[in-house]
Amino acid sequence: MPKADRTPRPPTRKNPLTKTRPECCRRVIPGNAAQAWSKPASILKKPDVRALLDGSPQAGILEVGAGALRNALHLLKEGFRVHVFDPLAAACRFPGRYREFEKLGGKVLQKLPSRPTYEIILTTYVIETICCPHERRELVRRIAHCLMRGGFWILSVRGPRNIVLVQRKSERCSDGYLTSQRTFVRSYTKAQLEEFLRSNGFKYLKFLHGPSLEEPELLDVIARKAKNE
Repeated sequence: MPKADRTPRPPTRKNPLTKTRPECCRRVIPGNAAQAWSKPASILKKPDVRALLDGSPQAGILEVGAGALRNALHLLKEGFRVHVFDPLAAACRFPGRYREFEKLGGKVLQKLPSRPTYEIILTTYVIETICCPHERRELVRRIAHCLMRGGFWILSVRGPRNIVLVQRKSERCSDGYLTSQRTFVRSYTKAQLEEFLRSNGFKYLKFLHGPSLEEPELLDVIARKAKNE
């Protein structure tokens, strides 16, 4: 009778995303978060942002979470070289705008680059729509990775005042809310956003709201990647 195989077997590896993903996040439809706004985000009109863009006319710009392309098309028509990557798969909802974007010379990425590539990255109202905190941190880590040394991340995030009305038709989920449209949203205070960005490697931050507004409705920030990273 053959002896039983007593060779120790390596433990089964669990997918870290599955392990840490809140169950309610499975009900979220990420693409529903994209809105068909026509005007570019207000952060692009901020003096500090305009100065940064005007001082970098040849810069390569990547928009992560481009949605309906309101920002990307605006920047492309201003003469910038613009690429987009949308982890929420918004291209399926707005195919016409994506065709126009590519026709005008824009490029749609299927994944983020594996090496530092861009001088400027833009995201508006994106990170707070990602339900799983682990996936949210991973996206920020990947954004930092494909940003060149000394490069800038321009981002807008919802503050607590911006989602007060949303809460009435929503239920608690992860560290935010699951809405009736099956989207996820959470808010950030200035202190929370600062801690989140610094813990993910962005040490140089400039908040663009006035000092009298400690907790504005929307948080606009320029984060800079260290030159020695």
